[in-house]
Amino acid sequence: MKKFPWYLILFLNITMLLAVAQNLGVAAPNSVPNATGPSAAAWTTTPTVAAVIIAGKCAANSSSGTVACGTSAAGAFSCDTGTSAGTCTVNSTAITTTSAIWIQPTAGAGSLLSVTCNTVSDTGLTGPRLLSWTTGSMVLSMGTFASHPECFSFGVN
Repeated sequence: MKKFPWYLILFLNITMLLAVAQNLGVAAPNSVPNATGPSAAAWTTTPTVAAVIIAGKCAANSSSGTVACGTSAAGAFSCDTGTSAGTCTVNSTAITTTSAIWIQPTAGAGSLLSVTCNTVSDTGLTGPRLLSWTTGSMVLSMGTFASHPECFSFGVN
């Protein structure tokens, strides 16, 4: 069974509690992922909203420095080696100009992303990691790295 980082579990629990508090009719989760992983097709019973929150996480790799996360407010992504010493843009409709955003480099998302993540921290970062964000996207400042993509976990609130 794959373990999720504590901060993603906390984020999911808070999200679920807020949905219940807002009386959106969220049913208690009655589904558990089977051995194939947390994809929508892998749930052993009909997913509830709580299950869809897990299944809807971004798992995307950049193509020429742009990552497409659709409507996801959390998940993992990678920035390809072409972004070394440059920038990487993550697009998601969950991002707004007033969003609180966290980003954490991780080598542990490789299996989720189907890539071999860089296991050495990028070097020479000359500014803040999160360079800017607007409605629909955020821009990350990348240090120098080679051979493998730089992988990240993220969340938007």
